[in-house]
Amino acid sequence: MVQAKDYTPNDVYAEALLLEKNIKQWHLKEGKLNPWVTIAVENHYKPRHVFQKAVVIIEKINRYRVNVLKIGAIPVNYPGGREITPNEVYNQVYFARQELLAMLNNINIVIEDTSIKQKVTGKAPNDVYAKLEEISLALDGSLGLRGISPSDVYVASQQIVSLARFLRVSQNLPVISPIAKRTKNKHPNHTLAAVKALTVRINAIDKSLSMDPVRVIDVPKRVISPSDVYSAMGIVFAELQRIQYHLGLERYFPQELTKTAITSDDIIFNINYAQDLLPPFLDKRKLQQYDVSLLIKTPNDVYSLTHHILKELFKFCRLKGIRIPPFIIPKVKNLQPRHVFTQGLETLEMIVLLRENQGLGLSAAQNYPEKEITPQEVFDLSLRVDEYLNMVFTESGMVTGTWIIKDEIEYFFDKKPSDAYINMWKIASTLKAILSNQGFDENHLFQKVDYLVNKIDKLNSHFAAASAVDKKQAVKKIVPVNKQYKNTKTIGNKDVLQKAFYLKKLIAQINTQQGLSTNASVSLPKVSNVKIADIYSVFWQLDLGISEMGLFWGIDTQAVKSVKVNNKQLIDVYRKLLTLEENLLMLSRYSIQVNSRNNG
Repeated sequence: MVQAKDYTPNDVYAEALLLEKNIKQWHLKEGKLNPWVTIAVENHYKPRHVFQKAVVIIEKINRYRVNVLKIGAIPVNYPGGREITPNEVYNQVYFARQELLAMLNNINIVIEDTSIKQKVTGKAPNDVYAKLEEISLALDGSLGLRGISPSDVYVASQQIVSLARFLRVSQNLPVISPIAKRTKNKHPNHTLAAVKALTVRINAIDKSLSMDPVRVIDVPKRVISPSDVYSAMGIVFAELQRIQYHLGLERYFPQELTKTAITSDDIIFNINYAQDLLPPFLDKRKLQQYDVSLLIKTPNDVYSLTHHILKELFKFCRLKGIRIPPFIIPKVKNLQPRHVFTQGLETLEMIVLLRENQGLGLSAAQNYPEKEITPQEVFDLSLRVDEYLNMVFTESGMVTGTWIIKDEIEYFFDKKPSDAYINMWKIASTLKAILSNQGFDENHLFQKVDYLVNKIDKLNSHFAAASAVDKKQAVKKIVPVNKQYKNTKTIGNKDVLQKAFYLKKLIAQINTQQGLSTNASVSLPKVSNVKIADIYSVFWQLDLGISEMGLFWGIDTQAVKSVKVNNKQLIDVYRKLLTLEENLLMLSRYSIQVNSRNNG
């Protein structure tokens, strides 16, 4: 069995180049001809620092949405203390690019997405960090005065104080009052110098704890902006999270917004106080530490999180006066994280639609990644669902809070992916009830099937080129299914659903041909009154089945979803399903040829 490779810094850099290209296209469409600033590559950056830089980019996209376009915010996935992998960095950069494209769609600037990436070699995290810094600076130019402000830097400094205080208490040390006196008339240059002093302290702590020490930041000899300070504090935040994780602890703190005028002196005061609060960690014999393995995310964590989401969603329905129909729970067996993840993606797509209906603007929905899914990734996706819904709830005046910062959570044990799947399925079913007649329509169905056709085309193209299979041999016994269709036939929801279920069986047959049989199963409940949302759920199962093929064969099937389509009818969806069927039959014959050659 060949599996799709994990992402490398080369892949992340290639994705960053696409993000750079999209920003330049945006600026060109708006007539902005600002020169692109090139950043020299520096050493000592790790994937966690690159991840944090991608976070800053997403924050700036978010600020443009909120401060310039006056539309809804998007969630920002802050780094945990665990060791960040290139896979996570890639996903974060990809997410940033998708959010940029979605944001621009809100102002009718359509930039075509592409899955064609430049071939990149020899790149390290240092190169990626420099490229993302260039992108971050370009976004500063777009934001202008509505970018990172002293107030934003102050909020970040408060979070750093909270983390430092937490670390101090974790070592059974009393909380102390600030030692340093408040400064006067300081500037961002002085603030960055204070952050540098804090990184010196963290560097020493890392060495005391036998950790890879953080690089002490530099203070450039130029005028420093609040954005420079904010980026540096992002590194500090990530490093304090890493120390916390090293101790076997995990705690997140809410951002406490301020309405008062903030000066550099206020920020310096917080940074100095954080330095005072940090424990020295000099005596390892007195080190209070816990089992780090307990922080590794499992289905128990996903279940706890989705259980919280479901309860908050029920409260929202009560607030809105929406009656939830009874659940007919699907029969599931031996599910894996990828099944929960797929259900989470469908759920997220419904939330994006719900927010759009609320006037919060279009945001990005995520495609299935071409890699094996871990419980951590399911957990992270569930966090996004929670954060997005929290924004929906808050917009409607509901008092709520996200799982990650709650003082009390429920703990569960012996939960499996199948249990978490049922929770996520209930969330999706509740969202279907909330969306009601404003949910998915024929245009969404067409867009999804078109995307699936593109994925299968990638598999067929790979076999035709890489395996040198005979296309004539593959297609000669296939009756073009589009020719079987009669235009006089009336197509209804039930017809589309039946065809989708047939294609699901066909995908399973192809996987069995290749030895990719699985004992996992999801049997969706039968419905008498088929709705478009029911069809869309099956389409997501088709998506997972095709992705499993690509993963099994080591083929990247990442395709581009078409920009919004209009005026599609069920007949158009059905025809597109017939095209998908034709391509699947061709893929089946390709795979048989490859098997015969390998076994012969």
